[in-house]
Amino acid sequence: MVGLTAGGGRSLECGDSKMLGTVVDLLVTAVGSYKVMLKRHQISTHAFLIDPAMWRSSVLRPFSRTLLSSAGDSEKHFVVGEYSLKHMNFSADGMITGLS
Repeated sequence: MVGLTAGGGRSLECGDSKMLGTVVDLLVTAVGSYKVMLKRHQISTHAFLIDPAMWRSSVLRPFSRTLLSSAGDSEKHFVVGEYSLKHMNFSADGMITGLS
């Protein structure tokens, strides 16, 4: 059984058609709860199911600063470093396509 909790719980009925106009904040399923976040730059026909506990940040090369030049009281520095996200389990996340 899937249940939806909505922010405000407002509904709209237009004549004989049954429409629900609301914003879904939380999707509760048999396998767990999912927080729904809308992104305007995301394709509207796709939904991404992401578990933040399965992602870790990793430092590939620590950040360091090197002095390049000095002119009077001014100094120019070069900053270099590598930082990445590491996925711990590729089966933990998913994608739903074909939404309308």
